Amino acid sequence: MAPMNLIKQIGSVLGTVLLLLILWGVARWLPSLKRVIPASGYDDMSQIDKDETTGVDGTVTLAHLRHGDVIAFRTDVEDDENIAFGYVAALPGETLRISDGTLAVNDKPFTDTDIPQNMGDVPALTIPRDHVYVLSERHQFDSTAYGPIPGRFLLGRVKE
Repeated sequence: MAPMNLIKQIGSVLGTVLLLLILWGVARWLPSLKRVIPASGYDDMSQIDKDETTGVDGTVTLAHLRHGDVIAFRTDVEDDENIAFGYVAALPGETLRISDGTLAVNDKPFTDTDIPQNMGDVPALTIPRDHVYVLSERHQFDSTAYGPIPGRFLLGRVKE
């Protein structure tokens, strides 16, 4: 009889540990889901509804980003109202060039079809450490207007 009680106690402890792990995971995950709304009058990307909030994964850092990711970022680190969105075109340390409307990263033509291609020329530019080059459809708030975006301006990757 004693071994059965021991097995029940172990099962109870394991169940409690599992429940605590689940709650811990949820507690860590929930704060990462932010809702942000674009800056007033924002009309730079058609997939972003300018009148609705957009879900953003706030746990994403520059190290997690990949070409073509849609991100939310501040246009001014001091102002939470000026939020813009764009596609990641180049990452820290990469060299970007735009010639005749064609984007090349590290001298390789960029093939991601989501990246807007209607751009003016940009001479070869190495993206500084802790920065990212961001493009949007109308280029009002992207790196063609502001230059490479500092990582501290990053709010996260847009949730699909």
